Amino acid sequence: MIHLKSQPRNCKLAIALLFALILCSIYLFNNNQIVDGQKPVTLIKVLSSNLTATHFYYFYNYTDTTPVFYISPPSDLHRTAPDIVIAIPTVPRNNQSYIIKTVENLLAQLYDEEKHRIVIVISCNYDVNQENSEYCVQLASTLSASFDWACKQGLIELISYPEYWTPKEFPQDPLNPFNITDPPDRFYWRTKQHTDFIYLMSYCLHVHPASSFYIQLEDDVLTRKGYVSEIQRFIQKVQSKPWLTLEFSNLGFIGKLFRMQSLQQFVIHDLPLYNLIPIDWSFDEFHFRSFCKHLPRKPCVRKVYREHRISHRPPLFQHVGLYSSLAGKQQNLKEKRFSDTPLPLLIEGNKIQLANAICTDNSVTKDMIYDMYYKEKPLEIVNPLPKLKLTLYFNESASISVGRMCTIALEKLCQEVERRQSKFIERLREAVAIPSVSADKSHREDVFKMTDWAEKHLTALGIKCKQVENGTQKLLDGSSIRLPPVLFGTLGEDKSKKTLLVYGHLDVQPADKSDGWNTEPFDLTENNGKLFGRGSSDDKGPVIAWINAIEVLQALKIEIPVNIKFVLEGMEESGSEGLDEVLLKHKDTFLHDVDATCISDNYWLGKNKPCLTYGLRGVCYYAVEVSSPKQDLHSGIYGGTIHEPMNSLIHILSRLSDVNGKINIEGLDKLVAPVTDAERELYKSIDFDVKEYSSDIGCEKLISDSPETILMNRWRFPALSLHGIEGAFHSPGAKTVIPSKVIGKFSIRIVPNMEPDAVHQLVIAHVEREWANLGSHCNMKVKAIQGGKPWVADFDNALYRAGAKALEQVYGTKPDYTREGGSIPVTLTFQEITKKPVMLLPIGACDDMAHSQNEKIDIKNYIKGTQVLGAFLMELSQL
Repeated sequence: MIHLKSQPRNCKLAIALLFALILCSIYLFNNNQIVDGQKPVTLIKVLSSNLTATHFYYFYNYTDTTPVFYISPPSDLHRTAPDIVIAIPTVPRNNQSYIIKTVENLLAQLYDEEKHRIVIVISCNYDVNQENSEYCVQLASTLSASFDWACKQGLIELISYPEYWTPKEFPQDPLNPFNITDPPDRFYWRTKQHTDFIYLMSYCLHVHPASSFYIQLEDDVLTRKGYVSEIQRFIQKVQSKPWLTLEFSNLGFIGKLFRMQSLQQFVIHDLPLYNLIPIDWSFDEFHFRSFCKHLPRKPCVRKVYREHRISHRPPLFQHVGLYSSLAGKQQNLKEKRFSDTPLPLLIEGNKIQLANAICTDNSVTKDMIYDMYYKEKPLEIVNPLPKLKLTLYFNESASISVGRMCTIALEKLCQEVERRQSKFIERLREAVAIPSVSADKSHREDVFKMTDWAEKHLTALGIKCKQVENGTQKLLDGSSIRLPPVLFGTLGEDKSKKTLLVYGHLDVQPADKSDGWNTEPFDLTENNGKLFGRGSSDDKGPVIAWINAIEVLQALKIEIPVNIKFVLEGMEESGSEGLDEVLLKHKDTFLHDVDATCISDNYWLGKNKPCLTYGLRGVCYYAVEVSSPKQDLHSGIYGGTIHEPMNSLIHILSRLSDVNGKINIEGLDKLVAPVTDAERELYKSIDFDVKEYSSDIGCEKLISDSPETILMNRWRFPALSLHGIEGAFHSPGAKTVIPSKVIGKFSIRIVPNMEPDAVHQLVIAHVEREWANLGSHCNMKVKAIQGGKPWVADFDNALYRAGAKALEQVYGTKPDYTREGGSIPVTLTFQEITKKPVMLLPIGACDDMAHSQNEKIDIKNYIKGTQVLGAFLMELSQL
């Protein structure tokens, strides 16, 4: 036996002969072909018997090392050379086999577009000492049965070396220069493992010479979706560095990637070390000998890891095996930072192609892509259309031009919505025809009918519905009437998805043609591109737009990336009586998994530009009752002899605010949150035309000509309004009566940080103080009827970004962020119950005249609103 240390001359000769041997072997590799996957592959032919003394000769004293082919590509398969050879040696284990699960995972985690880029070469290496050669036959049978499609496409090759390749014992060097002294069983195990790797590498070098890369795995690993693209992306990222190998796992020899020419160099380096050290040690030596020959080892090691042996973070492969192939050995080694979150898909050149479309910004930097994919928060991806492929091109400025990625799906959505326009208008016509006036008990059955109608249409889309009882309503005459049920709906129960809650209402305000309508209010009438009818905009149109959007997404087989829940009520126009109690009762059941809420029950600021609403004023409502005589009196007989209730009431109401709207209630202004400079800047960018606003409402002059002042008075500051006097004569003609009792009604729209209870105290104290100063002999009572808090949301979150993106895609402009002067109390209820963001996404314009005569919705808004809601659902992958 010739030893490296004791016989330097012989060692040099041996190494020279080794290089000659390897070069000749490679030549023979490249000049022997596999025909039909069956003919012998001569790997090594011994050139000289002079090598018999070398410790590595033992491998190569056979003239033929042809592998046994258990699974090879079909003879008629014409497949381009794969980019990456994934090599896996496998051996039988006494306790557990992992190889099937490993292959299953490697195949399952491929995108379709990645399949042509790889081949999985499995070397079945049985142990002649254990007489388990049948293992390879059994493995071939299982792989063929389990992954028939992959075998037919040439994705799997299963080979084994000849029986004589692995002897029953290996020569052991007693003067091992690395000072490793293992017991015989462990020495045999690691040396056989080493030879298994060498044979597999040699085979792949010969059979797949046109492939670019070789990555070494073991038979007990798992990976993550898109791993092939991630490997290629990382290769592109580090292409400017002089790397020798890349590492996609920190454990042992798992995940080590070579260029094919580097693999050849490694085999040449490794052969003399096969029985001296483990192969992962040899892998270390390969780098040190390549770059640290004449340098201090420690500083050179840092340089190697920084420039030549670069690791991917986090790891792409996880070791899952427990039982080693060495009898009695267990190894519970795990990658702590491994994540199984799916990765995107990469193709060649300067393009990134995603199997699924990202509906995000139009410009994404390379660094953003890398940061998202390499760290533990990869970008969420959703496929908007089946088999939709999406290409992102890197331009010279190192950003990605997204181009038409999501517009492909969006265009199909928009086209289909427009194609169904007539159907959707007829659907709205059906709903408007149901006079679901919640304030009129004679129409209470119509509210029930409208709830049934909504349930029918939701159920047709596969939405699971339930009508939740809401108790009874006590009327002013003392009688009771059943409240309409609250309709709950659920579409999707995928726990891996977030859940969106959609709220709307099915009831409407009273309406009669005699009130001043130009058409019958419950007969949807089309005129000049507008749809006139009670509820067309508030809120039947928006509710039905949700139904339309889901119907189209389902028809196009576009996956909705979130679960959807519906809460539809029938008492919103009457104060949402009973709704809060129902929601609180179902807080921990139906509402427990809600991640965001969307409400479409308000309006744009103008007629042309869409908006998102992030704030609502609250409302405090009051009644001031003034009475004196026991009955109404004749003004001609009693006028001038008593303090009249109406006169006293008018005086009190007149003392609430001045002609410019300034509220006279002491201390009220101190409850209002100060306006910040940033907030003032926000108002300056909002598209608002004061003259158009003034013209629309028929007022020649407003309190101010400043858009910012008008908007802040509408949204940001409290406002006091008088609403009417109950008990006063209001019919046509003249009636000279002194009413015995009148009730004046007014409200204050409140804003942050005004709390209803604090407002109530100040208002009641003010009225009582003014009454005392008046000196009237009438009786006065003041009471708070209602108190609803204001609502303001933070719009810097995924929910609002999805809404903004959807509006921009459909309308071609970024939306304004607005508040509303009105109140939707349930908005705050949802926010407080779910502890998650709430967004108002209006589809109607400012001139829809909700609650008024001739309520309408523009056909454009109705159809585009449906498109917006569909696009919004597609965008919610980022929620």
